[in-house]
Amino acid sequence: MTIKCNTENMRRWIEALESGEYEQTNGVLFDGTGYCCLGVLAKIQGYEFVPVGTKEHVGWGVPCPDVPRLPHTGLPPVAAVDWLGIDRSEVGGVLDNVLIRVETDYDGGSDRIHATEANDNGESFASIAAQLREMYGIEREA
Repeated sequence: MTIKCNTENMRRWIEALESGEYEQTNGVLFDGTGYCCLGVLAKIQGYEFVPVGTKEHVGWGVPCPDVPRLPHTGLPPVAAVDWLGIDRSEVGGVLDNVLIRVETDYDGGSDRIHATEANDNGESFASIAAQLREMYGIEREA
């Protein structure tokens, strides 16, 4: 199964994940030092991360154009995912995440695994990038 996308933009994201330039974290787009895989997606598009939270806990978020006082912290703005040009009808209509694989579950049905789920369950950027290459048909350049 290969899903259509903007191959140039998908390749940029995959190569950023493979570059070793970004430290990996989970649970948030950016924690001050590390990024989740979708945080890397936002970063390569030029989104800036701003501090959010209380004095006791400051996280980082991407400002939301529609609601500037409520930055995105766990998932990127929909526009950041739209940049990938994925046909939403092929991935279950999810707007702010990216499908990376479909698994068969215990009763023969299928489970859709998204980038944040893989990232937050400890899969490496290299593993996520490899699955993106397969799901979206992005070959390595020679």
